[in-house]
Amino acid sequence: ELRLSPTDTVLISVGSLSAEKGHTGLLPVVRDLQRAGLVDHLVLVGDGPLRQGLEQQTGQLGLSQRALFLGWQSDIARVLAAADFLSCPARQRVCRRS
Repeated sequence: ELRLSPTDTVLISVGSLSAEKGHTGLLPVVRDLQRAGLVDHLVLVGDGPLRQGLEQQTGQLGLSQRALFLGWQSDIARVLAAADFLSCPARQRVCRRS
């Protein structure tokens, strides 16, 4: 379904394409992983306000041919079956009790 070769190394991230999920920081890392020959494709599952900007960023980083934006998916387990790696780049806030 994803039109990827079984020998391709695939990194998948699932979540809302919004600022707190950290995808803007993930994309340069994926570019570096691809340059090192460690990852062939990035698959982003989810939708949100940053989708268009992330698609533009993939172009700027030279990832357009290697990044798939799947949008919202109802069967996440099926998509994850194609993953070699799962990325959860969400930013966490540290809260301290006073």
